[in-house]
Amino acid sequence: FACFHLPPPNATTRQTYWALFQMMAASARRVVPGAAVHLITSDTAQVPGGLDHDAVCRYPAGHSVEQSFTRLKVEEVMGWRTYLASPLFTLPTVLVDADLLIQQDPEPLFDGSFDLGLTFTSDPGLHAINTGVIFADPTNREPVLEFFDQTRAAIEKVSPDLQAWLGDQEAVDQVLGNPEITDRDDG
Repeated sequence: FACFHLPPPNATTRQTYWALFQMMAASARRVVPGAAVHLITSDTAQVPGGLDHDAVCRYPAGHSVEQSFTRLKVEEVMGWRTYLASPLFTLPTVLVDADLLIQQDPEPLFDGSFDLGLTFTSDPGLHAINTGVIFADPTNREPVLEFFDQTRAAIEKVSPDLQAWLGDQEAVDQVLGNPEITDRDDG
């Protein structure tokens, strides 16, 4: 499991989100004993001691964490891309938001039939693809990296308010051509 997280500037919110990260990590280890939990964060973020993680992947932000929050979703895409190109990405990995709890071992999903797996909703009030859970298989890394290169280029073009929030989902929709995914029976 790999989780992008930047500590929010507000102290109360910061503590809450580190607690959420801890709960996500605990749920991952409960469901998948021995699972690796990697933290993805900026090169300027402070990581508290005692945090339950196996490794930290830092992307080069080049500015303060406070400044990162004006373009949080751009930073998230940068973090994902850095992680997926790093030596930490050696096993099938689920990129997860810090506020998620892992309820089932994802290993059976990694059957070699995809390089990158995205979650879908048919709710018309939401983006079709939700970036809170992304499945990535390192077996064929190049298409995964190319997808995130395209996502990065797309998110740089969205409005500043979307760069701060929801822009990652907007960028993924653009990269995929605003998909209209329908239920299908693969037999």
